[in-house]
Amino acid sequence: MANNPLHDFAVYAGKPRNVLFIKDVDLAIQPSMGTDSTPAQKAALHNLYEMTEGGLLIFTGRTPQSAGITFGHDYPGVFEHYSLARWGLGQTATFMSPEIDIETLAALTESELGSKIIIAPTPQHIRDNSHEAVFIEKKNASIALVHTTLKPEFEGDPKPLEHLKSVRRILVPVAEQVIEQMGIGATHTWKQGNDAVEIVPKGLDPNTKAKTALPSEEIDRITRDGLSKATALHNFRGFFSDRAMHMLGDGAPDMDVAVEIKKHYDGWGTYVSNGVPLMEKYNHAVIDNKGNSSIIAHHTMTWGLIVDTAERMFDAMPKAKPPLPSAGGMTPNLSSMH
Repeated sequence: MANNPLHDFAVYAGKPRNVLFIKDVDLAIQPSMGTDSTPAQKAALHNLYEMTEGGLLIFTGRTPQSAGITFGHDYPGVFEHYSLARWGLGQTATFMSPEIDIETLAALTESELGSKIIIAPTPQHIRDNSHEAVFIEKKNASIALVHTTLKPEFEGDPKPLEHLKSVRRILVPVAEQVIEQMGIGATHTWKQGNDAVEIVPKGLDPNTKAKTALPSEEIDRITRDGLSKATALHNFRGFFSDRAMHMLGDGAPDMDVAVEIKKHYDGWGTYVSNGVPLMEKYNHAVIDNKGNSSIIAHHTMTWGLIVDTAERMFDAMPKAKPPLPSAGGMTPNLSSMH
């Protein structure tokens, strides 16, 4: 594969032990909410994890459960926009944010949306539907109002963007109304991404168990800067202080991470555009070591690049050779036997 920005970064970093890959999921690797991945794809990602000696983090708005199904392993990283975190492979995810009654939150949201927009029964209905519709995804610490987009995704056609704006004009006021009705404005807010409007926690739970995993200065950073992928980058840095860093993503939260990498650490970001132009303020954050913009045209390309990167990194690793036989070749010396 001639042009592979993921492998280009691995070459730049040098030894596999110097690499830290950070990856978003939805519309960066997989379709929105999609969990289908092949055994070969899962194996390639795990090979990257092993070859880099743990140099792989998942930074996603998804639940830990969804990421586990998609990738086949419970990788470390942050989930639900840092409402939860996992500090090591296979560890239990830790709540960073205050816990909330998700069932009540989802039921109230559905009640408010019912007369305004189609409520999709499954995620597949969202992917196959071009009408204004929403799937209410219940997570561990938040809910996502995952909405339809038109196909093809923003490839020069104004209709998809108008559709997106139209859906958000319905979802955002409802999110604001539900937050007010539940009386959670002090702890929760709404955010919008490329494929969803979400009701999410504002900040750190004062009683979070993360205080046993992170140094006090990093807890202070979260308290000051809030829960976000960009904050999580700094919190995880202490575990990977000697590595070059790379952020793969499709939206502003991911590119905010790339900005922080460019500003404070060694590395850059790669933007998965899906036809959506990169905002000018992020242009500098995706410039690679050769001065080129690191952009992938569509998320359907990314798995192929991950598999290719794993194969090429493996091929480049030194291979152990068996020792040469002693004098006499492979024929045993029987002269001393009686």
